[in-house]
Amino acid sequence: VTLTIDSTLQVAAQNCIKTAVISNRAERGVALIYDPSTGRILAMANWPTFDPEADGWNSGVNSTFNPCTMGAYEPGSTFKILTLAEALDKGVVHDGDTVNCTGEYAINSAWKVHCDMHHGNRAHGLVDLQRAIAKSCNVSAAKWALKVGYPAMTQYLDDLGLLEKTHLGLPLERKGM
Repeated sequence: VTLTIDSTLQVAAQNCIKTAVISNRAERGVALIYDPSTGRILAMANWPTFDPEADGWNSGVNSTFNPCTMGAYEPGSTFKILTLAEALDKGVVHDGDTVNCTGEYAINSAWKVHCDMHHGNRAHGLVDLQRAIAKSCNVSAAKWALKVGYPAMTQYLDDLGLLEKTHLGLPLERKGM
């Protein structure tokens, strides 16, 4: 076994995730730091963390559960960047384009996307690409994704490997959804 963990980054990741969980009153949190050029894991931290002396997780969760590799997480705002990247690559969105964020966007009669700002109660207004990302505008991201189209977007995610396991060698790793 060859470890790629950087002890300085590991300590920093552990301290940061602990602070974030406590300050946000979250149930748990995870932090993963990868080398983007090699895919090597430089740090992997959870809070609450595994306590080998207590034979389990501090929260009482089954000691065989590693939330970093076995948990399912919504991609959140990082997915907006991937959506914009594919929209730019496909040529359906261009630098200088704008979106009028009204706080809500009806995809169809059953699905509405609400902007992250104030839970859709207020809008960002007219935003360019940079401002849409900076403000985490869900309406903009939804419009970009629709321009890319479902088949092309899912193919893009598949090509990136986001729908597969990472094959880290850790037990019970989940694939992307």
